[in-house]
Amino acid sequence: MKISKMVTAAMAVALVLSLTACAKNEQPNGNSGGKENSQSSSTPNISSVKDDASTSEPVKELDIWDVLPDIPVTDASAFKYRYDSELGGMIITDYLRESPKVHIPDTLEGEPVVGIDEIAEEKELTELIIPDSVTYIDDTVLNRDSFKGIYVSQGNLNYCSVDGILFNKDKTTIIRFPPQNGLTSYVIPDDVTTIYPDAFDGCKSLTSLTIPNSVTEIGECAFSRCTTLTSVTIPDSVTEIGNLAFFSCTSLTSIVIPGGVTKISYCTFAYCKNLTSVTIHDGVTTIDQCAFEDCTSLTSVTIPDSVNEIFDNGLFGTAFKGCESLTSVTYKGKTYDYEHIIDLYRTANGN
Repeated sequence: MKISKMVTAAMAVALVLSLTACAKNEQPNGNSGGKENSQSSSTPNISSVKDDASTSEPVKELDIWDVLPDIPVTDASAFKYRYDSELGGMIITDYLRESPKVHIPDTLEGEPVVGIDEIAEEKELTELIIPDSVTYIDDTVLNRDSFKGIYVSQGNLNYCSVDGILFNKDKTTIIRFPPQNGLTSYVIPDDVTTIYPDAFDGCKSLTSLTIPNSVTEIGECAFSRCTTLTSVTIPDSVTEIGNLAFFSCTSLTSIVIPGGVTKISYCTFAYCKNLTSVTIHDGVTTIDQCAFEDCTSLTSVTIPDSVNEIFDNGLFGTAFKGCESLTSVTYKGKTYDYEHIIDLYRTANGN
């Protein structure tokens, strides 16, 4: 599945969080955006609960407005905006204030806010609440390092928010994991099949990550610049890893490429300076240019017999350019050191 870099949709999102999931989060002191908080603050009288479970009231599910951070709606004067006749409402084009927390209003000058083109690219916004009137957001709004949380209400967008982490509407794709949320470890939910391009880019506090067997695609730059990520297991279910997916993960020490992946893409592991070993399982057929460039601690690589194309017929050495510690490269039963890596290229191409 190829994913568009522009997130646009007009499908309704039904975001509900169970009480069990919400119990892990601090509840806000008040409601947001004038929405009435439907969670009761009173404690039920245990003695009044009947023994017959069939007569008990069902557990109420909370929607996004019950668990939002308590950020007041931002005044209209804080925005630049324009009217869009095609979408039938206001498009926000800039944010003028210095406050890092923004709660976009439902309306501006009596017209619904239907889109966001840009909100202060140069400012370090930390939290963003998006109303359900919005149907369009430019992808650059979401892909910035400063966000701690992005919250999307029930509405017309094709994605939803769980604890400030963005998913598509059916929660099968992770769109954005805010870099500043402070999480050091994260277990990707089992239903996720796709990790969106740039999804974890720049998450400098994340040290460990669990990818479930449901994931089949890791997008371009998905984990680039995760500089404290020390370990990640790529499951056998993965069949595609995008360009620069683990670029500059400088704390990553080892990696195993499963056999379901046929191509190690452009600069996938470039500048992973603490990467010491790489295991490539049988099934990989192509190693692209700059795949392991400047992995200065890399000492050994095993290349399976299934590999029949190296860097689109470019010089083999460019893939491991700058891998000055590389002493052992095995391919088709032969072992090479870095100085004789050109021989490996010639062997792979039958020369």
